[in-house]
Amino acid sequence: MSPRRHVVLLVDDQPLIGDMLRSTLAGVEDIELHHCLDPAQALSTAVALQPTLILPDLVMPEVDGLLLLKFYRVHPATERIPLMLLSSREEPITQEQAFQLGASDYIVKFPHPVELLARIRHHSASYLAQQERDQAFAALEEARSELAEEVVQAGQYVRRLLPEPLESPSISVD
Repeated sequence: MSPRRHVVLLVDDQPLIGDMLRSTLAGVEDIELHHCLDPAQALSTAVALQPTLILPDLVMPEVDGLLLLKFYRVHPATERIPLMLLSSREEPITQEQAFQLGASDYIVKFPHPVELLARIRHHSASYLAQQERDQAFAALEEARSELAEEVVQAGQYVRRLLPEPLESPSISVD
């Protein structure tokens, strides 16, 4: 089995943050990083890319990370993708808002590389496992539906093999 591929979308208007994250992930073969500099394009980029994890920055011009969380959570293509908010803010009230809006995690820029890699892999792997489970469930439901149809067809076939009902004064066969 090939290793799982973690596709990460960083949404941050600062190129330096993308460079830092790219440097942190250098040589890490199971993580593929994409960087969106324009928060106004973040949703369409995520829909097109279908990442396994989105890392939106909290503080950006025009569209901040909290607003992006709302957009991601209401869009059918991104509503279940894990969102790990990046921020330089450590205030508990901001973290609470992020979690209420659907953040999966909240990290203060920048944690130790080992911690960052662990969090990326954890959230991404959970999302991939959820997708696999949903696909397996859909296949199981399809098989159940097909089996139910086959049972109906088998019942119709057996009924055609049976003789017609027989009625006599002393015996009734149906």
